[in-house]
This record gives sequence, structure tokens and C-alpha cells, in this order.
Amino acid sequence: MHPAFSTFRRSSTQTDPRTAGDLCQEVPAVDAQTPNSRVMEIFSSRRDMTSLAVIEGGRPIGLINRDIFMSQMSKPFH
Repeated sequence: MHPAFSTFRRSSTQTDPRTAGDLCQEVPAVDAQTPNSRVMEIFSSRRDMTSLAVIEGGRPIGLINRDIFMSQMSKPFH
């Protein structure tokens, strides 16, 4: 390791997350046929969620961003 990066080295006793998997948390997901009313219920009950995965066949196919979803749902319906 280059000496300039030595200040960023973690100590072996540090308990901070070490991998992306350590940062993961279980959250609800929806499929493509889930109605928007259900998406709204999920976002309303989980205010900590910034996005919601859309799953098809066990694989992610999309992501619903909370801010964009709420903005679109609050527009007048024409």
C-alpha cells in the first residue's frame, strides 16, 4: 500500500461494516403488478426507505424512488 493511504487503513479491531453485504438490510419488495396504492402503503409505513425494489422471477428489474413516486402521485390526475 502506498504510504499516503496508510491513514485510511482500518485497524483489525474496528467493528465498522467491512463489505457491502454488511450494510444490507431486509426491506419489502414488489412485483410489476403491485398496485400503486400498495407502494404508497409501504412507503407510508417505512419512512426510512428511500427506494423500493421491483422483483420479477426472483431478480430485480427496477427501482421505485420514493421522492419521484410521491411527486408523481401528488400531481393532478388528468
